[in-house]
Amino acid sequence: MVRSSDFIRLSYPPELTQAGVAVASRRLASSSNLNESIDTKRFRLEIAKAGVDLAFRRYLLDQRIPFQSQVSNPFTQPEQITIVLGGRRSEIETSLVTDRRTVRRLIDDPDQLLEASIGIPARLQSLEPHSGSDLIVFAFAAARITDDRSELLQTAQAGDPYRCNHMMPDAWRQPAVRKTPGKFSFRYGGDAPLVIDLYGLGLQPEQYSEQMVLQPQTWSETKYTYRSLTCLQAGAIPTARVEVKSRAHRRPYTVMPLQWSNLWVYGQEIILAGYLPFEEVWNISRPISQGRLRPAPTLEVPLANLYSLPQLLKQVSLRR
Repeated sequence: MVRSSDFIRLSYPPELTQAGVAVASRRLASSSNLNESIDTKRFRLEIAKAGVDLAFRRYLLDQRIPFQSQVSNPFTQPEQITIVLGGRRSEIETSLVTDRRTVRRLIDDPDQLLEASIGIPARLQSLEPHSGSDLIVFAFAAARITDDRSELLQTAQAGDPYRCNHMMPDAWRQPAVRKTPGKFSFRYGGDAPLVIDLYGLGLQPEQYSEQMVLQPQTWSETKYTYRSLTCLQAGAIPTARVEVKSRAHRRPYTVMPLQWSNLWVYGQEIILAGYLPFEEVWNISRPISQGRLRPAPTLEVPLANLYSLPQLLKQVSLRR
């Protein structure tokens, strides 16, 4: 079974987070059509997942390991790319670790992972099509996050990257069918222009993203006609309210300065811990009790039961 010397440890540069923000924003805009709950924590996890996926593909290219990229469900999950190794589809299950003490211990002493168990969403059981020989690769993304405005201001003053985000409420993300789609109008209450990016769904529904420059105290209308609006993002910290209105909503919606969160995942390291064939996951996993407030079933697997990923990749290379 896996040993700590089998872990593949990769750097986690800012460009992985930058790419992850773009990919995750488009994915979550499409998932708003699926009645899924989305919050900042979920958003950051999706950013980390996209970053780890990209880092793994880069690693395979650097090591000259043959693989194929397979696009699945392009309409409901845009840019969802599955890596195929030696004819076996590989799903990457990423855990985002953000507790600062845990991150330090993980980087200084990765051996401790061998005593841990990995949570697995039970939804993986329903992924189709999958054969029993297909793989789940388990990864850990160690990163720092900022959760309050004071930390965000300090981050900006230090010149570090950040990405302000506001998740729209359900009434705007998942409007009633009877409501008429239309264009959105925005007004910024600050003294200087604010550049924002918005993500949502069009009429088909196709995913739309659009950048707007909001002039102070002036209403600006979107280029596209939208059915729903998932989130707003800004590369600068908004210092005043942003108002949104649409003919599909009786009242305008206001985003106050304190309602923006920082999506940026300040990556420290990525650890590819190992893999399991799908058929073995369900044989060795055990349920985690969720309690009354979290009835969705989740499974866990002892990390020590994983197989060595470097050995698998060596076998794939030999079959070339």
